[in-house]
Amino acid sequence: MSSPRPSLSSTVRAFVVGCIIAAYRPRPTLNVWRWAEKWINLDPLASPAFPGQYDSSINPYTRFIQEFATDPYHNEFIVMKSSQSGFTEAILNIIRYLVANKPTNILYAINALDEARKISKTRLQPSLEKCPETAQAIGENADDFGNLTMFLRGMVLYMIGAHSAGAFANKPVGMIILDELDKHPVAPDGEAETIDLARQRFKTIPDGKLIALSTPKKEEDVTYREYLTGTQHKFFVPCPHCQAMQELVWHRVKFGHCIDMLGEYDLERVKVETYYECEACKKPILESHKNEMLQAGEWRQTNPKPFPGRISCHISDLYSPFANATWGMLAMEWINAQTSIVKLQNFFNGRLGLPSKQQTAEVKEADVVKLRGAYKRGQCPFEPVLITMTSDKQGDVLKWTKAGWKATGECAIIDYGYTLVEDELLEEMDVPVECLGSTLRPTATIGLIDEGFAQTIVRDFVVRSEGRWYASKGRGGIQVRSTVHESPADHKDCKLTIYHYDDDDFKKQLYLSRIAKFQDILDGKCRVPRLWLPANIDQDLVDELIAEKLVKEKNKWGYTKEIWKKTGDKNDFGDAVKMQLVLWHILGAAYQD
Repeated sequence: MSSPRPSLSSTVRAFVVGCIIAAYRPRPTLNVWRWAEKWINLDPLASPAFPGQYDSSINPYTRFIQEFATDPYHNEFIVMKSSQSGFTEAILNIIRYLVANKPTNILYAINALDEARKISKTRLQPSLEKCPETAQAIGENADDFGNLTMFLRGMVLYMIGAHSAGAFANKPVGMIILDELDKHPVAPDGEAETIDLARQRFKTIPDGKLIALSTPKKEEDVTYREYLTGTQHKFFVPCPHCQAMQELVWHRVKFGHCIDMLGEYDLERVKVETYYECEACKKPILESHKNEMLQAGEWRQTNPKPFPGRISCHISDLYSPFANATWGMLAMEWINAQTSIVKLQNFFNGRLGLPSKQQTAEVKEADVVKLRGAYKRGQCPFEPVLITMTSDKQGDVLKWTKAGWKATGECAIIDYGYTLVEDELLEEMDVPVECLGSTLRPTATIGLIDEGFAQTIVRDFVVRSEGRWYASKGRGGIQVRSTVHESPADHKDCKLTIYHYDDDDFKKQLYLSRIAKFQDILDGKCRVPRLWLPANIDQDLVDELIAEKLVKEKNKWGYTKEIWKKTGDKNDFGDAVKMQLVLWHILGAAYQD
């Protein structure tokens, strides 16, 4: 039989006693990372790459932010980071240290509640229970400790999803940590970002500290803007040959010599022969030199006039000690990313920790006309590995496209049209396609339909299609967790999978790459796969493929934003072609293998 839950009065009493005890605790003699090296043992499930006793020398650049926790001169730390920098573990060390040595209320906010729960359950709570220095702070109330709001000795730890202004209200805290800041949604009233809400909590707490870290998305987003106002620290490391101190940057990673006789990259050579060129002596620096360079590295401030008290820093995976982030592995990833603007942006954001630059683009009629091939509607100019259909529903009209695919991602629009009845899409799937130079007459096998304006009707049709059609919806960047995200849904006793995709990413892939760079694709200057259109296209298709353009506009706070603006009445066929790229993103890897 489980023990009764402690009363509120006993919980409050334990909290107050903890505060009194903390006031008489001797001052710690170790800083955060030295304390963590002594007391923190990482579970193999939580840290599969580097399990066991915490060792700050693996990624010594994270000592910088851990020292901030006891820094009396600065109250904000902004990190613009790559995906495998090790900074998340460093943040957890700060929390562990404060629990053991300097209890203060902490609020940890990440973009989604389930992410907060995952970090709490798999990484933070087990380490607090395992460490002798922090286990005694948990006390007897295990129920309170197991929740996202943890009542510890002399402090409360709030683990939340940054979904509303209310999440920050009425929580007196001494430290706020904002993780994955660029993915945080704006407050419902549209007036404040989470970092501003966090700063408001410190108006009555003069010694409060704020940490914000994120992989950046775009230049106009909050992480990059805040980074520019801080010290802009960068990590400099010495060349093993001439000792010249330098920041590691992507354009000095060299693998152009790994070319085979056909002029293509030999990926096996790229993996092992990629090196870094010293900016001073030009000698090759090998992956085996990285560790000794990191140990001798130092952070240097590059902004002479930062906002008072605000540290900011940038780190990329060029410094990462992880096995899948060697310079050779990054080079192979960059080569693969050349086939997609989405992959290339993800490489710069996730691997280099750099934001995407704002762009403008407008597709002209002449750009679309150039895409025509020597084949007619109903035909495919090559033997496809897959034939797909997509449909964009606007009101009562469904506009559809049919496309054939090569394993490389090359796409030919076979036909297009419109209907008023969803079930006619099933009939169109079964219409055979004439493949030039082949006697095969394949049919479409799978379809993707937009449910944005008629969710119930579309899901009814998806159920009737018996696995041949899937529902989808394009969303803004902060509303979707990845380029394409699978969301389970229940509909009339049926289990469905709804595909939510980043609308901006796929519009850029279609308009900025496949259409705007068509001539560069033909000339071999761009590795993006080609998009084909039939020779006998009509004006409706052309008009709807040029009905949107990417522009820069200032919002009401004065920040410049990229937005897609309609220049024509309709863009339904454009959306249907864009959805073909979404469907290939979902299915293409299997056919490439």
